[in-house]
Amino acid sequence: MCIAGMSLKATATKTARTENLKAMKLHHVGIAVESIARAAANYEQSFGIKLTSEIIDDERQRVRVAFAEAGAGVFIEFVEPLGADSPITRLLEKGGGLYHVCYLVTDIEVAVERVREAGGVVVSRPTPAAAFDNRRIAFVYTRDRNLVEFLEDVQQDGEESPDMRD
Repeated sequence: MCIAGMSLKATATKTARTENLKAMKLHHVGIAVESIARAAANYEQSFGIKLTSEIIDDERQRVRVAFAEAGAGVFIEFVEPLGADSPITRLLEKGGGLYHVCYLVTDIEVAVERVREAGGVVVSRPTPAAAFDNRRIAFVYTRDRNLVEFLEDVQQDGEESPDMRD
């Protein structure tokens, strides 16, 4: 049986993808900074927002990161380069600032594929991240060139995901 040119199976799959991404939740906003220590001190002085994590070196991503809770379970991720070949080096040469938005998703594979099907570009397929106890993250550019990170909501063994508070 066909509905508007799609089989029932294709319609069910598309509906499942749509329903799955409705559960997406803003997790953090990534900000490219020259120095986490300086940026964190500025945020504390300007907004009263303090770091809620230690600085974490992520060799795989070639960055150092630290988190501060902005409120309502949403974090700011300060992202500092870990070497000259860091993916944020060019952005910092232009002054730094907003780097990406991160969404918590229950099915990271579906989230990545949906952006790709909508004309986006996959920057990095799901890979474990040091800052999130090796839960997987993926980066995509949307069709209009916004960098989005997806963070897996649950660990592969089904345990609930830890948050970024100490």
